[in-house]
Amino acid sequence: MASLLHFAPNELLFSPDQTKQVLLMFWPTSNGIGSMTITDPDRGFAQALLIEAIAASNRMNFVEGLFRTFYRPNVGVVSTILALIATALRRNWLSGIDPNRVKIYESVRASLARNWRSELEIRLQTDSYIGY
Repeated sequence: MASLLHFAPNELLFSPDQTKQVLLMFWPTSNGIGSMTITDPDRGFAQALLIEAIAASNRMNFVEGLFRTFYRPNVGVVSTILALIATALRRNWLSGIDPNRVKIYESVRASLARNWRSELEIRLQTDSYIGY
């Protein structure tokens, strides 16, 4: 499992509600996300997952013909994603990304959700992260 970016408190962009929206984008069937009390580590985890999803999807663009199914987030998440992209580009968290052509491939979203599911489950059960 690859590591994710970490952020200082002043680099966190998401509100608690936006954090929940992003986490639900990765784990839509998780029952515990809606009742979480969101902390700065939660905000950083969601932000890092979304940045990795955008970056990994961008790396996959060269095989776009093989992958025709993209994750289509709900309207509430779209503004969150766009705000993150704008800030991430300014801070060089994402390089070589055309903000007008950002896609998140479903295969990337599913892979990140699978790879980090245990981390989320541990957080929901213990209120702390161990691998992020």
